[in-house]
Amino acid sequence: ASKHDDDEKQWVWESTADGNFFIYEDPRGNTLGRGTELTLELKKDADEYLDAEKLKGIVKQYSEFVHFPIYVQTTTTEKVPVEKTEDKPEEKKDEDAEVKDEDEKKEKEPETKEVTKYNWELANENKPIWTRKPADIEKDEYHKFFKAITKESDDPMYYTHFNAEGEVEFKSIMYIPGKAPFNLFDHTQNSMTNMRLYVRRVFITDEFKDLLPRYLNFIRGVVDSDDLPLNVSRELLQENRILKIIKKKLIRKALAMIKEIADEDDKAKEDEEDKDSEENKEKKVDEKKEEYKPKYPKFWDEFGKNIRLGLIEDSTNRARLTKLLRYQTSKSNGKLTSLEEYVERMPEDQKSIFYLIDESMEKVKASPLLEQAHEQDVEVIYMTDAIDEYVVGHITEFSGKKLVSLAKEGVKLKEESAKQKKIEEKRKAAWEPFTKWLQS
Repeated sequence: ASKHDDDEKQWVWESTADGNFFIYEDPRGNTLGRGTELTLELKKDADEYLDAEKLKGIVKQYSEFVHFPIYVQTTTTEKVPVEKTEDKPEEKKDEDAEVKDEDEKKEKEPETKEVTKYNWELANENKPIWTRKPADIEKDEYHKFFKAITKESDDPMYYTHFNAEGEVEFKSIMYIPGKAPFNLFDHTQNSMTNMRLYVRRVFITDEFKDLLPRYLNFIRGVVDSDDLPLNVSRELLQENRILKIIKKKLIRKALAMIKEIADEDDKAKEDEEDKDSEENKEKKVDEKKEEYKPKYPKFWDEFGKNIRLGLIEDSTNRARLTKLLRYQTSKSNGKLTSLEEYVERMPEDQKSIFYLIDESMEKVKASPLLEQAHEQDVEVIYMTDAIDEYVVGHITEFSGKKLVSLAKEGVKLKEESAKQKKIEEKRKAAWEPFTKWLQS
């Protein structure tokens, strides 16, 4: 039933969910005054939807972040004392009888009765923080929201909050969890519920697998679009042009978020080096700062395999993903190094990036193939994951330098100088008669 403020009549819209509906004037007259009242008649096999807890669960799942409040009526049963009306006695009792009556009253428990009380409980208490400006939101609020949507107890490692504008507009918050889930690569189960899709703050689904690619399935968060229809089905989602644009922007933002972690570590490292310089030591003798703990090594330990998987699967963003690679090297003293840092340290006569793959770090470091590299002061990247063999097959070069395996036969670590080339030519010429005799 619905009643418009400017209309004297109240109208009823009625349907049995068979594709037909009827509209007629409400025979009860104006019972609402203004507004809309929705009455649902449940089928015999749908009695579960009369349960208050079931209704609250539905509201929490699908309408938790809508702007208007949703209340669910709950019932509680309480015991209350029964009020008695005392009649005035006709005869006056003596004092002993009165004392006896008072003792009996004390011994008797007061009579009670059960009373059912009806309460209205707010079912959507959480507010959609992604609709607010990032500058107005505290870090604790982001952490609480992460725990609310993921049901995790730990704080996230990192997050980003942005509004996408242009051809398609949407709001999103994306999180990198503090730990990788135990079933991160278990694709036999539905473990891809990473992003929750909302349309105008109404929950649509968290089981849509095409919102982010497989290698970014560790990212959690929400996406809220005003451009998608509310009644969109999963089949239509897969072919929706708007959603393909949203996916493309989400991937770019996710990779940019990961790069921010690495950039923060690099900046902190530079600041620490400046602080340790003699000039800064004199200026900041009494200054005490909390020591910065790098975040990217932890990220690489938890999700490094995802980045390498992305290099294999996502050719569009392969260049971005390559810059996110981190490995230990023969000169990094146990710390992680990017390919960019490796190239910066390369001597001029080294024209290739050298790597060595083995089952473990102990075996790589003990490999006899490293002897020649150590003698010529050539840095070697240590790779110990099985997926690394596929990675180097997809990134054959970086910054104009080819990636070459140290295990390759006849590998040359450094380019020969003009003087070395002349010496080699003279040596070949001197031994040429002997080599020809051997071949004959």
